[in-house]
Amino acid sequence: MTITNADLKIKSAKLLQALRAQQVYGNLFNTDFVGEIKGIGSQLQINNVVGGTVKKYIKGQKLDVETLTDGKIDFIIDQADYFNLTVDALDEAFGAGNYLNVATQETVANMTEGSERFYASKYTEIPASNITAGAVGAGYPITSATKAYDLIIDMGETMDNNNVPNVGRWLVCPNWFYNMLKKDDRVNKATATGDEIVKTGEIVTVDGMAIYKSNFVPCKSKGVEEKLIAGYAGSATRGDAIDSVEEYKHPDFFGSFAKGLHVYGGKIVRPTSMALAIINKA
Repeated sequence: MTITNADLKIKSAKLLQALRAQQVYGNLFNTDFVGEIKGIGSQLQINNVVGGTVKKYIKGQKLDVETLTDGKIDFIIDQADYFNLTVDALDEAFGAGNYLNVATQETVANMTEGSERFYASKYTEIPASNITAGAVGAGYPITSATKAYDLIIDMGETMDNNNVPNVGRWLVCPNWFYNMLKKDDRVNKATATGDEIVKTGEIVTVDGMAIYKSNFVPCKSKGVEEKLIAGYAGSATRGDAIDSVEEYKHPDFFGSFAKGLHVYGGKIVRPTSMALAIINKA
């Protein structure tokens, strides 16, 4: 069977869908950019609308006219990961299922790590004034579920102080912190006053902030100086694409090849809208 360009486009779309399904940070970064991803080096533009100035009004005065600026921000698709797989024809013929297809899907799942670690590394763009607790060399010790819960409340206050919208807030934490948090009674049931503190599937919501867990939280080592990153829907932008997927036959033996390239990039658009805590597992 001949593989057409249409087939490859369908495969690329499915592979990208599989990749995104396993992302946490990547799915929390928005895709509000202008431009087309045509491979590594593509330049994209974020339309960052700047609000107008509000002025005092005195009866009878002439009104000043202000021209709005769009505050455009550029970022580049500067990251790329690839795979290049082969399978012998006999293995493919006598094995169960389509070896190459299954292997390709599994490889794309493994590619998640590269992009997730890249997006998470953007925490370095959060200003020092937005660090709610802990510091490099002195992680804030989380000794109980109460401490974990209260830290999230404090990070929410950091965002409140910077006029961050309440809608669309999120926080990403390591598995141990997430599991400790679930031991707090305030997470497992609504309070007597009817606060909306609920658990929905794998997402815990605390004080209006959706809490996600990830295996790729930046850290000095597991449990040491792990970075809790909080933001909202407008904090960060990313762009990614499966630039190419190719399948072909090996010229020297009976077998198939599959190769693909994942390109991506990201940008913290509103650094002051985010909060950071550097924690230790006590």
